[in-house]
Amino acid sequence: MKPLFSILVLLVLVLGLNNWIIEPESQINDKSFFLKTLRDQSKFKYTSIQEPKSSLFNNASWVDSPVDDDGNGLYDYLVISNISLTSITQSMYLLGVLKGNNGQCLGIEKITIAPSDNNISLFFNGQPINASGSDGYYEVWVSVSTNYAYQGFNLTLMYITSQAYNANEFEEASAIIIGFSDEGYDTDGDNLFNEITIEVTIQVRQEDYYYLRLVLESSNIFVEDQNFSVDWHGHLSIGIETVRVNITTSNFYATKLNGPYSVNLAYIAYIVWDFHINHHFLTDMYTTRIYNYTDFDPPAVFLTGTYGDRGDDTDGDGKFNQLVIDVEINVTLAGSYYVNLELSSTKNDITLWEGSEEDYDVGIHVVSISFDLEIILLYSHQLNTSYNVNSIQLIQDGNLITEVYSPYTTRIYNYTEFDPPVAFLTGTYSDRGVDTDGDGKFNQLVFDVEINVTYSGLYNLYIELSSKDGKNYNQELYMDHWEDGLRNISFSFDIDNINFGLYQNTSFVIDYICIRTPPPSYNEINWRFDAYETRLYNYTEFDPPTAFLTGTYSDQGVDTDGDGRFDELIINIEINFTKEARYKIEIVLRDMYSETSITKVKRSDWTEGTRNISFSIDAYALYPSIPRGTLYVLEFMTVYDSNNNLISQSHQNSTLNYYYTDFDIHQITIDGNNDFNMLIRDENWPGNGTFPNPYIIEELSMNGPKSIDLISIRNTMVYFNITNCSLNGGAAGINLYNVENAHISNNLIQNNNEGIYLRFSDNNVITGNTITTTNNGIRLGSNNLNFPNTVNNNTIINNVFYNNSHSGVWCAYESRGNLIKWNDFKDNGQPTDSQAMDNGLNNSFSSNHWYNWTSNEPYLIIGYPGTVDSNPLNYPHHLSKPTINFPNGGETLTADIVIDWTPSKDDLGHDITYSIYFSSDNGSTWILLGTNFLIASFRWDTRYVPLGSSFLVRVIALDSFGFFVMDTSDQPFTIQGPSPSSTLLFRLVLFLLICSLLVILIKKKAK
Repeated sequence: MKPLFSILVLLVLVLGLNNWIIEPESQINDKSFFLKTLRDQSKFKYTSIQEPKSSLFNNASWVDSPVDDDGNGLYDYLVISNISLTSITQSMYLLGVLKGNNGQCLGIEKITIAPSDNNISLFFNGQPINASGSDGYYEVWVSVSTNYAYQGFNLTLMYITSQAYNANEFEEASAIIIGFSDEGYDTDGDNLFNEITIEVTIQVRQEDYYYLRLVLESSNIFVEDQNFSVDWHGHLSIGIETVRVNITTSNFYATKLNGPYSVNLAYIAYIVWDFHINHHFLTDMYTTRIYNYTDFDPPAVFLTGTYGDRGDDTDGDGKFNQLVIDVEINVTLAGSYYVNLELSSTKNDITLWEGSEEDYDVGIHVVSISFDLEIILLYSHQLNTSYNVNSIQLIQDGNLITEVYSPYTTRIYNYTEFDPPVAFLTGTYSDRGVDTDGDGKFNQLVFDVEINVTYSGLYNLYIELSSKDGKNYNQELYMDHWEDGLRNISFSFDIDNINFGLYQNTSFVIDYICIRTPPPSYNEINWRFDAYETRLYNYTEFDPPTAFLTGTYSDQGVDTDGDGRFDELIINIEINFTKEARYKIEIVLRDMYSETSITKVKRSDWTEGTRNISFSIDAYALYPSIPRGTLYVLEFMTVYDSNNNLISQSHQNSTLNYYYTDFDIHQITIDGNNDFNMLIRDENWPGNGTFPNPYIIEELSMNGPKSIDLISIRNTMVYFNITNCSLNGGAAGINLYNVENAHISNNLIQNNNEGIYLRFSDNNVITGNTITTTNNGIRLGSNNLNFPNTVNNNTIINNVFYNNSHSGVWCAYESRGNLIKWNDFKDNGQPTDSQAMDNGLNNSFSSNHWYNWTSNEPYLIIGYPGTVDSNPLNYPHHLSKPTINFPNGGETLTADIVIDWTPSKDDLGHDITYSIYFSSDNGSTWILLGTNFLIASFRWDTRYVPLGSSFLVRVIALDSFGFFVMDTSDQPFTIQGPSPSSTLLFRLVLFLLICSLLVILIKKKAK
């Protein structure tokens, strides 16, 4: 196989795989798409370096540089930077392919670019480069397209690296394919193979969960249904591993093509379910032994390859009203089968599906599929044409058994052989402007459409109209009873719906027009696309609409809290209202990079005149999901009247170029070490990502909707710390995916769906956090039996889990060897008895404080393994005991005393209050003296306390999350009444005072 074909197969597969990762039902899993991709490989123009370069690129300033992200001395990426473009007027997709000197593909990258992007970089993963063993100068092939899929890419050699590289300079691949073997198997004892097993030998350098894909095809001439792709995923340990991939042979039998079969592509990746990291891919690496298709079990039903076609006259008028396709099938197992057929004319874009389901005995059968020619309706086009069978599917119980593509084309049929439809478009159209109010300006645009009716009845005529410049779109519906014969139908479009607010001259196109049966069926009888284009109209020929966009726009960021970042983006749109009424105004703002959009709507009554309408967009919607500058586009601006009729519209107006750091942070999304580097650099945060100097994300206050993760970090191995942040209201406060070396400390995480969520993440430390009012405080793994997300050897210590609805900590079944120690649990998982769950293996719960633990037995963690905390503690870890200093035992006290204690300390900064109790019976009963004290002392008036020698004092410290600790006097103390000498002295002083008062009163009376 030629190297070009190999790289193209690889390219298509990876592009499709990327789509599959983004969307669960993607094109890569659609066999017809995959085969069409292979057949259309000529769309990729693989030109030589001597040919002229694309006018979009100027490769004179391109630079290649290797990057060592993790500081281990090996390159993680090869970066091609300073890629500049010219003449880009819209968002596009840039595709880059890195090739070694032996023609082998070393990497594929595809990114979105905007008109303002003049310094683009491509990051090629180093592991496939290392696995390839390709040394020397590397080639970079690039192209751009407006289509996300492969269509439209014309690969052109644009750049050769400035230096020769050694493959050993790059990061070692975690897994490499080193060998293949194959064998046929007869599992049902009928002496025919019903499986081919391909054994793939893999050298594994890092134990983990991997994904493998093989693509096979016959070594004979390529036909459309002979290509098969098979997938495998599972855990691989360090060393040499053998993976067995089983392929059902009935598919090979149906092709009637003998082997050998080529493994034309093999691809192994790491963590492919939501994101994949390339490790190794190969093309043209193995050919199986020779197989004859008759060695295989036949499928339960298959196509014999015999087809036929005929016209059918069911009403006896001498004209065909059906086209019948005969399909021969061979049934080897009696049952009910559905034959589904796609048919299209070779002269236009009409495509139809019809099918038939019946019970079949074993043997050869002819299935007749009838297509109603009133629906095919080529009569109105007066076309003589053949019909192409695009595909045939054989289905049983909803499961696709086999499918073939383009197996048959009919003879050419003359349209006059068929009955004419009951009503059809003749192809005659005209247009005119109409002035209904006599002001000399058009206020309607009228289309005349000629219809030929061959059977009188009630019909529905539907038309879609757009302006040639694409800025206007309208639709109209007309329903009436038509008698036989030619007739002219007029469609009137009010000028308000023509949408001339932008002072532009344009023609109009009938994009789509069709005749349908009346409701409720709305069956399409006859239709045409791009049926007609009007003359060029000048906007000054028409009345202005009741409200229209003037074309004046502005935008500015606003900083309301004075922190130097914008809290909102203000979009100002100028609208001219020519009639006082109620209107709806809608804008759609789109991020050019992430393709996310924001819609804002205003409804109000506006008076006549030109006025500025402002829209405010919160910063949380504007902090992009990727760390780079971004351009926002006002994709649509629309004005509707009170009946919700569109009267003015415009689109593709760019805002100023905002950098994401211009806005308040409401979400951080990092994917890969390089993203982390860029974020730290752009935010000017400390650290370099190494163990002694980790990246620091600190002191952020983030509030988000439940639809987003507040901090999402994926695919990193750098060292970093998230500390002293407040994370409130997101899908997850912190979401780690394929992350090592994270340290999450001293954060307040509350009101999220998940507090901290780990998948495929090992060797991380989570300490000192307060996590409350979430579903799970910390979740380790997804608990998905089909796609296990291994979470191993993480340390969770000194955290507080309070009032989380499911669990404080949930160890899913794929979690292994995690340590949960010295944490505090309160009111989690109500009303269940356990505040944590463990469905994993060898997870350790030790020395935690469980608020609901009331016995001396180990604390049971609910889940499959029967895990326990064998040493639960009575006191919370984060809250130190208050220590009573006085009275602490042995004292003899009288009158007022001051109870004094050393205050408690809450390591997580929660508020603390104190309650004071005393006991006069040596601790058998306790009486409250006071509560909610903030200071560590209390004046106690003991005159009204019964005297005795068995008094104790108790101080209870309570934090704001309900955790408490206490201290009690070490020994009893005594409270006694005043001494006799002090009582005599008191009586003497009182007697002298009374005498003095009597003397004063006598003297006053004598005067």
